[in-house]
Amino acid sequence: FSVNSLQELLRKELPSASPGENPSQEERCRYEALALVSEEDDPEMALDLLLALGSSEAFKLLRRQVAGEKFFMARLKRFFQVDHQQSCELAVAFRSAVPVDDVCAALDGETRWKHEYLKLLFAQDEIA
Repeated sequence: FSVNSLQELLRKELPSASPGENPSQEERCRYEALALVSEEDDPEMALDLLLALGSSEAFKLLRRQVAGEKFFMARLKRFFQVDHQQSCELAVAFRSAVPVDDVCAALDGETRWKHEYLKLLFAQDEIA
């Protein structure tokens, strides 16, 4: 199989372009497989699929991307819905591209995680 033929095969077997509320375990595996084989060709689509599944694989994919900050910033709230701790760590790692105010706005109502983010940020960059 080539990557393209595998992508086409997976797309044909999936009920829609993105997972619904509760995909079956088999559908979930197929969506994850599609995301992972599509990472090079279409990283945004791969990231969106993983985030829709609530998969922590989205964080691994993001760390492998050259323009990870851009992808993270565009989906900030969604990342925090998947995993607060990893999102806080990424927001700190991308602090030069992701404004503190935007992260705090995404964490509105999440006092514990806002505090955790600011604590991590201060530990990395006392001037921030």
